Amino acid sequence: GLYGLAVILFQQRQARRSLKPLARLLAEIPSSPVADRARDLAGQSLVRLGELDAAVRLFQGLLDEAPSSELAATARDRITHLIRLMRARGGPDVELYSRFGRIQPRLPAEWRLRSVSSLTTDPDNHLVLTDPRAGVVHVLDGQGRSVSRTEVRRAACAWAGKGRLIVGAEGSLIDAGRSHPLVLADGRQTVSDIGFVARDPRQRVIVWDRRTGSILRFDRHLAFDRQLVSGRAQRVDAVAAAGDGTLYVLDARQRTVTAHPVDGLPRQIRVSDGTYLRKPNALAVDFAGNIFVLDSSSREVGVFTSEGKLLSRVSSGRTPDDPFPDPERLAVNGRGEILIYDGKHEAIVVLK
Repeated sequence: GLYGLAVILFQQRQARRSLKPLARLLAEIPSSPVADRARDLAGQSLVRLGELDAAVRLFQGLLDEAPSSELAATARDRITHLIRLMRARGGPDVELYSRFGRIQPRLPAEWRLRSVSSLTTDPDNHLVLTDPRAGVVHVLDGQGRSVSRTEVRRAACAWAGKGRLIVGAEGSLIDAGRSHPLVLADGRQTVSDIGFVARDPRQRVIVWDRRTGSILRFDRHLAFDRQLVSGRAQRVDAVAAAGDGTLYVLDARQRTVTAHPVDGLPRQIRVSDGTYLRKPNALAVDFAGNIFVLDSSSREVGVFTSEGKLLSRVSSGRTPDDPFPDPERLAVNGRGEILIYDGKHEAIVVLK
C-alpha cells in the first residue's frame, strides 16, 4: 500500500520521495487506519529534510485531528524537541540546555541501586536502569517512583518498547520471562558478554558482543541473521540505535561515530574538534538523527547533527553542586532532554 511504500523509501533515506505516497494517502483516504502513522512518518521525513517548521505543523495536525491517538503523546514530545532544535539555528553559542534537575530513585532500601550498567527510556519516557550487581532492571517514572522491577541475574543492558522489555544477561536475552541463548547458525553459542541490545523496526534484535567487539543481528525468533559490524574491522566503544533502525557506533580513539543505516552504506561522522571530548565513552541519538556524546573524564556532553555539526555543548565541574560531577551513563528521551546517571548523587540528571 501507499504507507508501506513510504516506509520503504524512508528507510532507504529517500525522505523527499516518501512524502508523495503519504500525501496521497492522507488526501484520498483521510480516515485510513494508518492515517496517524502516516502523519507521524511524514513529520519524520520533513525533519530529515531540515524542514522543522513544517514538521511541527504536521505533528500539531496529528494532535488536532486525533488527540486520542496512541501517537499523540509522541507527537507532543516531538514538537517540544523540534522547537528546541529550531533555536539551534542561532549557532553553537545558543544555550539549548540551560536548566537541570535530578531524579532521585525512590526505591526501598533492599532495592537501592548498587551499580548502573545501562540507562535508556521507553516510549512513555520512563527511565530504564540496569543494575548488574543487584540483578535488577528498574523502570522508573519522572519522579523516580518504581513502575516495574524485573529480576535478572547478572543483567547487563536492556531495551524497552511499548509493553516489552528485553534484557541482555551474559550470553542470553531474557524476553517475556524466558531465557534465549544466542547461537550461530551452526549451533555454537556466539555471544558471551552482551553490552547493548535493541530492536529494529522489523522486530529484529541487535546485540553488541563486547568480547569480540562485533554487532550481530537476530531475527524476531532470535535465530542468527547476520553480522552487522565486525569488531576486527571497526573499533566499537559504544552503540546507539535510532527509531528508523540506523545503528550508530562510537570509536573513542578516533572520536568518530559511524552510522550504519538499515539499507545503505555506512558513513563516518567526526564528533570532536580536538578541544574537548578527549575520551568519549557513551552515545545516544534522538528521533531526528542528532548525536549525543558523553565524555565521563572531562564531564562534557556534545550534541551534533547527523552530519557532525556542533549544536550544543554542556559541561560540568567536579563539586557536588555541579550538574553532573560523576557522569556514567547517557540517554535522550522523546522530548530531547539529556539524561545522565551521576554516580556521586546516585541520581539521574535531566538537562532541559
